[in-house]
Amino acid sequence: MMRTVVCVVVMAGLLGAFGERAEGQAVPINTDVAIQPAESQLIYRTQIRHRDLDIDRTKTDIETYLWSHVFVYGWTSRLSTALVVPLVYRHLDGPFSDEPEYGVDDIKALLRYQLWKKLGYLESQTWTVLGGVEIPTYDDPFSSRLWDPIIGTVYSWHKDRHGLDADLVYQFNTENDHDFEAGDVLRYDLEYQYRLWPAQYADVSASEPWSLTGLLELNGEYQWENESNGRRIGGTDGHQLFLSPGLALTRQRTQYEAGLQFPIHQDVGGRTAEDSVRFVLGVTVTF
Repeated sequence: MMRTVVCVVVMAGLLGAFGERAEGQAVPINTDVAIQPAESQLIYRTQIRHRDLDIDRTKTDIETYLWSHVFVYGWTSRLSTALVVPLVYRHLDGPFSDEPEYGVDDIKALLRYQLWKKLGYLESQTWTVLGGVEIPTYDDPFSSRLWDPIIGTVYSWHKDRHGLDADLVYQFNTENDHDFEAGDVLRYDLEYQYRLWPAQYADVSASEPWSLTGLLELNGEYQWENESNGRRIGGTDGHQLFLSPGLALTRQRTQYEAGLQFPIHQDVGGRTAEDSVRFVLGVTVTF
């Protein structure tokens, strides 16, 4: 379950690109964007996320730092690829373990294609689909050792100081050699952003040195029940929803970001850890 939750977190908000975004618009922290990088443009994004989970039934506390590295490359104005490499530090404090663990979680390779785009004065609308696979690193205990397909869709709308991004991503978890299959995962995100400063640009053709944007997101994740030998394991499904405020400081090809995630709904069953408040820091650079 821990691997699945970490993978969901990695997917959220790691595929942003500056290629077509209007001046001063920010890349969401936890939500994908439909906008693609320009042709031959490379985006690098790194984020550090902290999570603290509590398992009441075993009196175990799980503290996790996830350091993700994302590379997005634009092959054409509509087609791009993304590679997500997550490094993990995890410390389990409980009756069964008190040792830190380090490793590399499974890597995601994605192909993204922009189906539709509409551009206007200080306004843009885009719709993108994505598909790919989670590649096992075979690094215990983080890797699933399985090749899991991923599909999804993303919509973005931006006009002047306002922006809206929404995504829906589904991961098919496959069965291992022991006839065990983790439940599939559905992630959905909705983000609204408002440029706090500057209120307007003196000349829309000129680049302001900095812009500050406030972001508010809803980030949800649902996992179906695990299966063993073709039978569902009761109490292993779960649904979590987070309210995620954040700030993004943007300057042309660079963005600095910070955010929090507050759990507002957790229906995770008796076998799953519950989250406390998460935080994230990140930097995005366009080359």
